[in-house]
Amino acid sequence: MRNLFCALCLTLLSIAGYAHNESPVPYRLVDLTIQYQAPALITFESRWQEGDNPLNQFRIKRITHLNHQTHTLKPLLLVAPFNATLEHYALSSTGRYQDSFEATLALAGFDVWVVEDRIFTGDPSDCNWLDCSIMGTWGLQLRGRDIEFTRQLIQHATHVANPVIGGTTGGGMAAIASVNANNTHYRALFSTGGLYSSDDLIRQHNQVACDSFHDQIDTGNLYRDSLGGLDVLIAAARDFPDSPSAADPSVSNYQFVVNILTSSGGMGFLAFTPTYRFAAPTATLDDYQYMKADMFFKDTEYFGTLVSNNHFANLNCSVAGDRTFTGNLNKFTGDVLFLGGGESQAPLEIDTASLFEHASVQVIVDPADGGEADNYLVNYSLRQEVLDQPLINWLQQQYD
Repeated sequence: MRNLFCALCLTLLSIAGYAHNESPVPYRLVDLTIQYQAPALITFESRWQEGDNPLNQFRIKRITHLNHQTHTLKPLLLVAPFNATLEHYALSSTGRYQDSFEATLALAGFDVWVVEDRIFTGDPSDCNWLDCSIMGTWGLQLRGRDIEFTRQLIQHATHVANPVIGGTTGGGMAAIASVNANNTHYRALFSTGGLYSSDDLIRQHNQVACDSFHDQIDTGNLYRDSLGGLDVLIAAARDFPDSPSAADPSVSNYQFVVNILTSSGGMGFLAFTPTYRFAAPTATLDDYQYMKADMFFKDTEYFGTLVSNNHFANLNCSVAGDRTFTGNLNKFTGDVLFLGGGESQAPLEIDTASLFEHASVQVIVDPADGGEADNYLVNYSLRQEVLDQPLINWLQQQYD
């Protein structure tokens, strides 16, 4: 165990040296932690900064099996969702880390590397003294650079130059954009989100949002409240679920949030389709299907408080038909898996899948889900059935 620990520490020092001396991107390692979070798993978390602005940081986490030296490394580059921290993939409805999405993949034999979005998690009033204008540079292009840097670290540490890449919802969207930019750097791609639509109504809906975000950028508004004001309502639903809602006293705080998240179009500018809803309601319309409320509330703690309007624009404009981040997908020749979908993302997944003209593509969607189908938030046993097992079986095939 001691020799393994020393060897892995040397690996991390080697990675830091690579970032300083060889990487074409001027990232600086500013923090490093090592943890044993579950039996047989060890995690390494590194924080990287570009330039002098302390807001311009992101983290990379490696989760690997303690016996990795006796097994062939099968690296998986997992991209964190849009405006979410590393902790997102560590959630578990059982409360045990080993049952989380990232740990399940590591215990299945994969060397998991998670790359975080660049996010702002502080009090918005901090922008009175911090230079928050740096958020104007954040978006899919910058995420792609962070992801490519992570791939280079993976290659340096494992000698595998073409890992599998993927992610859920916004993480999957960023993974698609990365494959589009570097189509020979990955052997396979999976996503629970899409980045393109051929449907005129969906395109028109997103074009309005695309134009709006660019108008805001042009007037100097480079960032905004990440949840469009929903954060206050969500906090009330979490902390005082049975109290009358300030927005509608006829229902409780909890019921009001359920109504918003399960109503078609209720998410406003956060919606990618005219009929988009984040979650599927139960038959009694008082809770969520395919999602545990306590996990959702916990997850919101890992969202950024502010978000880049440029990043929003990248997503909406792409769905509206801008091919900046999807124009080269026809050059990718690896395997592609679109998994999950739900009513909200399935149309985008199907249309995005059609752009991979020379890849082996599999689409497994469940429109009956009715929401985002972010199945890592649901009951552990259901997540195993609908997400883990299909994905793990497909991932194993990529390294057979």
